[in-house]
Amino acid sequence: MTKESGIIFSSIQHDANVQQSDEEVERVKAIYDEMRGRFYTAKYLSVRPLGLNDFLFIAPYNAQVRALQKVLPNGARIGSVDRFQGQVAPVCILPPCSSYDEYGALYSSLIVPLC
Repeated sequence: MTKESGIIFSSIQHDANVQQSDEEVERVKAIYDEMRGRFYTAKYLSVRPLGLNDFLFIAPYNAQVRALQKVLPNGARIGSVDRFQGQVAPVCILPPCSSYDEYGALYSSLIVPLC
């Protein structure tokens, strides 16, 4: 990812997923691995590398939360939307999980707001 700030959509093609997506779990892990250690301009213009505590992994379903917990490091902040209500982080990754039209699009997009 080369964008420095804003929202990034990362499209993933998958099918037959409702509350959990292995394809998205793999992409979330890849995004985390790619971004961890990148320099981030924090409060008062201090510059430091992104660490595990700078990420929120927000999933709409507990099944996706459990799948993410299996691949992300211990201590990662992983949870449902309710758990993180009102919290902020430099990087929030939101995998929507669903493949079906009535629940979402066949091409799901991970949403990665960079603050």
